[in-house]
Amino acid sequence: MGQFVSSRTITTFRDKTYERVAKQGGNVVTYFCTPGEQVLGWVVGPAAAEEVISAGRQALKARKVLKRWSKWDAAKQREMIREHFLSELQPLNRQGMRAWTSFDPKDEGRFDDDDVARVFSLAKATRSRTQVAINQQISVLVKAGRFSSPEIRAEASRAQNAVRADLSHMVLADLPLISLEMLRQPIFENLARQKFEPRSERNDELLKSVRDSIDQEQPTLLVVAGDLDAPRKDPVLANLLRYFSVEQLTSKELTRLSDDLDHPPVETLRGLVNFVFLNALGERTGVISQVRYGKKGRGYRSLLRDSEEKPQRSVDTPLLEELKRALDPK
Repeated sequence: MGQFVSSRTITTFRDKTYERVAKQGGNVVTYFCTPGEQVLGWVVGPAAAEEVISAGRQALKARKVLKRWSKWDAAKQREMIREHFLSELQPLNRQGMRAWTSFDPKDEGRFDDDDVARVFSLAKATRSRTQVAINQQISVLVKAGRFSSPEIRAEASRAQNAVRADLSHMVLADLPLISLEMLRQPIFENLARQKFEPRSERNDELLKSVRDSIDQEQPTLLVVAGDLDAPRKDPVLANLLRYFSVEQLTSKELTRLSDDLDHPPVETLRGLVNFVFLNALGERTGVISQVRYGKKGRGYRSLLRDSEEKPQRSVDTPLLEELKRALDPK
């Protein structure tokens, strides 16, 4: 998390400075949960460190409420955490939510996908109406010539930011102590606006295989779009391959595995990734990618290196170099 919030980029647009998390490839959602993976808040998209920290503090406030009522039954805990999230809402959103909330303190919290979809839809509609009302108020101030005041502009900005943040408060008030498993897909698809790829048994198998190799102090070669079945002319290369655990996987499976192993996403690298090398500690030591070479040809290049050597016509040379590097602990 420290690395996540400290990796930032600064951009300037129309003489204003904006700060975003330096993140590439897909989208990202940061969740704040209890030890039992019950959601207490989230941040969607690459956000500035201050925004993530602010959401984290809000989640800690909710966590304190749960600790205060930890000796009570689950129904009482849900009721009190709901009251907490309602108290965090802007007045207009709290008033709008009263028309559709269906929370029952006696409910056991067994929400289904239809419940989640309904609450998200109603919460988004409520927030949109509140945003329209605030924008109308700003228009009145502009016409009256009062919006030039720095204090009024700052207050309007705070109100807009607070209303945007209220979506999570409305959802968590109507679905108190909902599990991360229930919220992950609707948040990713409705708010992050990307297709959600559920974790598969194959993802678990790949991660287990790599961890088994680490336990056995054996390096791993991940074959994404490469061909290890082709005849290898170099006998040293063929011999080195015997020391590696070899896994064939797709590019999507590699993305998931990289995330599981806390590796930077491979999508940020140039070309079509063919081979990924992990040492005996599970650290990524090298990547071989197929890149354009000349006007029509293609060649192979070892990435993660400082040098900018020309691509090789044959994959054997960079393959041999990266195999040696993964075997060498230095």
